[in-house]
Parts: sequence; structure tokens; C-alpha cells
Amino acid sequence: MTSWRSLHVACLGLLMASPVWTSAQQASDSGEATDEAAQNEVDQSQKPVRVYVVPIRGQVGTDIVPRIYEEVVEDITEMKPDIVLFELESSDDRNVFDDSQMDIFEGEMFDPNRERSMMALSEMQELRIMLEDEIPTDIRQVLWVHDAVGASAALGLSWEDFYMTPDAQIGKMGAAVMGARKAAGDANVEAKFGMASYQDLVKITRYGDGEDVNPTRKNLINAMAMPELSLSVFMSGRQYVMGNHDKYVEVLDGSDKIACQLSARNCDDFCISDGTAETLEDLMVLLGERQFVVVEGKASEIVEDHHEGWRAAYARAIDSYMQYQKWIKRAKGDNFKACIGKAEKALKMLRGSILRYPEVGRRMGGLTTDRIDIMLKELEKMKRTGKGSPGGGGGGGGRRGPTGS
Repeated sequence: MTSWRSLHVACLGLLMASPVWTSAQQASDSGEATDEAAQNEVDQSQKPVRVYVVPIRGQVGTDIVPRIYEEVVEDITEMKPDIVLFELESSDDRNVFDDSQMDIFEGEMFDPNRERSMMALSEMQELRIMLEDEIPTDIRQVLWVHDAVGASAALGLSWEDFYMTPDAQIGKMGAAVMGARKAAGDANVEAKFGMASYQDLVKITRYGDGEDVNPTRKNLINAMAMPELSLSVFMSGRQYVMGNHDKYVEVLDGSDKIACQLSARNCDDFCISDGTAETLEDLMVLLGERQFVVVEGKASEIVEDHHEGWRAAYARAIDSYMQYQKWIKRAKGDNFKACIGKAEKALKMLRGSILRYPEVGRRMGGLTTDRIDIMLKELEKMKRTGKGSPGGGGGGGGRRGPTGS
């Protein structure tokens, strides 16, 4: 039989041993936790970076509009990639996309000034704000410029991480400023209108200002936005210094007629861009990410669907407008009411195209559904009275038809 004394000594020994065992166990657990954290860190370093590619391409104001990127942003938020790569390809100098619908009227030309009028700078700023504010901050944003000539140049200068392809060009965003000056209609307020447009451009480009932004970057933007200003540059250590004149070592823009446009080589040489990459693989090396996978998101499909959709709607709108004009011309004598009815049907089809795709109206000289409603009321009145003709020969933008006709 075990005595109380023996039991007491045994219990005391167990209690004395417990702290030692606990400390040893804690040390073991701590070591395992450290090893596990280290292993996780190794695993993370070997894990491919997930890249979500977003095309921003085509014509500003028709192909590139804020509303189609709302769904893209939602998909990015859901997919949670490590990097969002924006591929910007938009040029007024060379229209690199198939715009066969523009050939409906023989001899129609691509007019950069007209393109600028199709999309207010405030709308382009809306797009940039959306991408900045609604994409989670832990997702890195990178811009890869394939071309940014015209209003799109403001977007091209609005990301801190900014790379270009070897053949890319950027600049000539002065059409917006020149358009504003011409719209003034008065030499006394021309400068004021132009400066207001310039400030709108600056608001967009400011998103590309980093903490160590070059203080002479403003001179670069000046030269790209205002044709009368020149641009020259020299290197001070690893910092470029730019001036709106032709007095520095290298003159990048000596013309007072055309706004500045720079090549990828210019931007690389003077550290305006972060580098030049021909392929996605090259770009990822420049980003320090040798292992990556491209996330299969919805962006490309959304953008392509919009491009095809509005172009098809534009073609239908052209046909509807031509039908409208044909029946209006034939509205005479005994066929008056029948022809007016057919003209009305064509006009309603045109309205439907613009309602679904506002870009169609922009492409047709700013034709709106409100203006078409006025034209429809005129036709309704003509049906009731049996006489008359549409005011203004078809109503506002209607008589002009598609831009360039």
C-alpha cells in the first residue's frame, strides 16, 4: 500500500517535471512554426505571379469609353491577380485597327481633331479615376504602351509603372487644346479656353507622378499639349532636365506647328519610361518577375464585344440614315404619307442604334436621341397635316449624316 508520503513525493516530482516538459514542447512548437513560416516564404517566392491583361485600344471616345471598363474592374476585383497590365494601343497618326465601316463613304479620312471632340476630357479622366480608385490597392498596376498618340497620350503618362514597346510612339495630345481654342470663337478668350483644356489634360497625367517625379516633367507635358512650344533635354547624372525651347543638348521637338511626339527610344534614353519590352516575357523580366501566369479574365472579351458591337450598330445606323433620306426625298404627291411612314421607321431604327451605343451618335457628328425625337415629332406632324418637310433638312446632325460624308 502506497503511503501518503510516497504519493506526495511522486506528485511533487511530477509537478517539478511539468515546466521542463512544457518549455521543451514550446521550443519544439516554436521551431516548427519558424520552419513552417520559412517554408511558406520559399513557397511564395516560387509561386508564379498572376497577371491580368487589360486591352485599352482603338479610338478614344468610341472604342475607349469608361462604361465598358466598369465590368472589367469588377472582374479584376473577383479574380484578385497580383498585377494588372494595361496594354494601351491608340493612335491618331496610324489607325492600326480595322475600321471598314469608315469606308462606307468613299474618301473619308481619319481626322484626329474630330476624334478629340468625340470624348470630353472629363470622361477620360473618369476612366482613369475608376481604374485608380476601384481596383484594390494591393494589386500592382502597370502600363505597357504600344501606341499613345493623340488624347490617349494623357492616359499614357498617367501610370507610375510605365513601359513601351520598341516601335511605340507617345504624344501629340494637343488636339484637345487646339480644339478648345478654336471653339472660343473670340481671340480674347481663346487662351482661356485653351488653358482650361490643358489643365484637364494635366489632371489626368498627374496620376503618373511618383514621389520622385522629375520637376521638369511639366515641360514635357507642355510640349505634347501645345504645338507652339518646343522641347529640348540634357541629362544631369541620371536625371533628365527638359525645357520648352531648343537650347539644351538634344532637341526633341523643334517645331512650333506640331505638338511633341516621342519614340520609345527617346523615352527610354531620357528615363521618361521605365523601360522598353517587345514581348510580355521581356516586360515581366523588367518587372523582376521571371515566373508568371496570365489570368484568364473577361477583359479581352468585354473589349472585343464592345468594339464589334458598336461598329455593327454604326453600319446599321448608316443604312437607316440613308433609308430615312431616301424616303424623305420621295415624300411627294399620293405617296407622301407612305413615304413619311417609311422615313419614320428608318429614323426609329437609327434611334435604337444610338440608344444602345452612344458611340454611334458621336461618330455621326454628335447626333443624339433627343435630336432624333425632335425629328420624329416633325414627321408625326407631317403625317397629320399631309404637308411640310423636316426642319433643317433632316434635323441637326441628321443632314450631315456620318462624320466625313
